[in-house]
Amino acid sequence: MVASSPAIRDVRFSGCWGYPVEMDLDSFPRLSNLSSEGVDSADISAVHIVGGTMNAGGAWSNPGIPYYLDSSVTVAADETLVIDPGTVLKFKVADNIGIYFDRSKLDARQLGEEPRVFTSIRDDDICGDTNNDGPSNGGAGDWGQLRLANTGRPNLGIRDAVFRYAGNGSGNKSVAAVELSFADAEIVSCTFEQCLGEGVKLDTASIADIREIVSLRNDVGIRLTGGSEAVVAAWTSFQDQTAFVVDNAYAELYNSILAYYSFNGAGGYGVQVLNGGAIDKLCNCDVWSPWGTKYSDPPGDQTGQCGNISRNPKFVDIFTDNLHLADDSPCLDKGGDPNAVYKSCKTVDAGSVVTLKVGTRGSDFLAGDWIAYDGYAPLLRVTAVDVKNGIVTFAPRQSAATQSGKTVNIYGFGDMDLHPRIGGDDVDMGADEYWPQFVDSDCLDVDSPAHDDWQLLGKPECWCGLYGTPPRPYQCDGDADGEDSGVPFKYRVFTGDLAVIVKNWRKNIADPTLDPCADLDHEDSGVPFRYRVFTGDLGVLVSNWRKTAPGLAGDCPRSK
Repeated sequence: MVASSPAIRDVRFSGCWGYPVEMDLDSFPRLSNLSSEGVDSADISAVHIVGGTMNAGGAWSNPGIPYYLDSSVTVAADETLVIDPGTVLKFKVADNIGIYFDRSKLDARQLGEEPRVFTSIRDDDICGDTNNDGPSNGGAGDWGQLRLANTGRPNLGIRDAVFRYAGNGSGNKSVAAVELSFADAEIVSCTFEQCLGEGVKLDTASIADIREIVSLRNDVGIRLTGGSEAVVAAWTSFQDQTAFVVDNAYAELYNSILAYYSFNGAGGYGVQVLNGGAIDKLCNCDVWSPWGTKYSDPPGDQTGQCGNISRNPKFVDIFTDNLHLADDSPCLDKGGDPNAVYKSCKTVDAGSVVTLKVGTRGSDFLAGDWIAYDGYAPLLRVTAVDVKNGIVTFAPRQSAATQSGKTVNIYGFGDMDLHPRIGGDDVDMGADEYWPQFVDSDCLDVDSPAHDDWQLLGKPECWCGLYGTPPRPYQCDGDADGEDSGVPFKYRVFTGDLAVIVKNWRKNIADPTLDPCADLDHEDSGVPFRYRVFTGDLGVLVSNWRKTAPGLAGDCPRSK
């Protein structure tokens, strides 16, 4: 296929010389339910992607057979490549072959019944003997990497993906399976297995949210360098030579198991901090191995601090890589109780701003923290702390202020580190046993349907009701500009909001000029266009037209 995008489905190919389907980078066919049966090693039972530069973005659908890349793909600046769930990409055995993003974006976030897989053409465990050369297994460094560079913020992300046998860079130099360089991305529910270099590497001021991942038998599980920052949670590292490296970078690590490091010889670490790097928080983790060193100095041995242990995690079966936790694992039922009351406090009447009198515990709070207390679900953001007078001020989340002098309970998690929040009933360590409730420093709970889009849009404060002075929680009711119409009527939803909608009409999430405050319903328009600002948002505006603050719910964001 050359610059064409037909629909091909329910087709069986047999005995094809070469490839059953071949496509260039200007083609985005809708492929599904294909099968292919080769005869000998001259036949590749896959969709062949001709490498080069992808000048216009599009989607690689799941054809039912693998894609095969025998040369690298570079996604041109300002373009977005979407990789659908269940898609398998197999790479030629060669150095420096992979998919490269330079000022462009990867969207591999949609969930499906099967994960995305990036692996070697020799990997017969995935989709069988694709190159018809007889039984074979992949090996560390068979192919290169997926690299996001100079993408700015926000980038998109990767969810539900498996990376195997990657890590062979230019000149056979080891590289990471997934590398970020001056990029911002979310990496969630991914597995990194037998990579020559790192499973994940952040470099050059990159930022990432990494959670619910597994890394097995890589040289390094996760490496942060070059002033990068990451929050890592619910991670299981198994037999990585060194699990976690923080080199001139900054990290927070929670509810993770780093086990059996230094498996292939001396010199490995569970946690290694180098060149002025820092781990600001390290809580509820099990760092243990019969070999190697648990912690470098800094940070020093963290065992016994902030819920950390160093005990055999007791996986179900380490010989078959069954990394679920056995019933007697010391990593089960850790963390805090979300129903435990941290402190009872009295409210102070301060107009529409919620304040709590916390007495001598004011130093426990920091501006920017998120905390739960009864009557205000799920969280409130700390906007100011008066340690001297023991008063903490929160951004309002309800239209009416609490009554002065009312006693409320603040609920704590874990060791009561308030930022970020981690906890839940039967909180467990590790990727396959992660807790039912994980709330990072977000105004939207991670289970909210709008959470992922909010992150990809750069966590706009207007969605959280945190814009304006004082904050005005009316955006999801139609207040796109954060202002009223002025005297005499003071309409919260009026012509200024309509102008914002018109300016952003029919823009999608990939449009850098999109103002996310115009996305009133926090949803896109659906396939095929996925407009962020469309008729649903106009409906919100119309339904609340000329309403003043008392006529609006004023509790944005709301769960749908």
